[in-house]
Amino acid sequence: GSISGHKLEDADGSLATSGDQTPVENWTITLYKDANHDNVADAAEQVAQTTTDASGFYQFTGLLPGDYLIKEES
Repeated sequence: GSISGHKLEDADGSLATSGDQTPVENWTITLYKDANHDNVADAAEQVAQTTTDASGFYQFTGLLPGDYLIKEES
């Protein structure tokens, strides 16, 4: 399986995809497998880390079925 998304800056604070969002490049995105189902990104559960591209896109591939958490690092 895979998980992907886009990191965007919501300049107007609308919390909606309205076309005025600016892509955020080189932002660190960390993936955690929530093995204990506590909805906490525990360091021991870290699976992978990547950075966003010029369009704010990130992707994790080759994932086994399960519950995962995504954490944005500044």
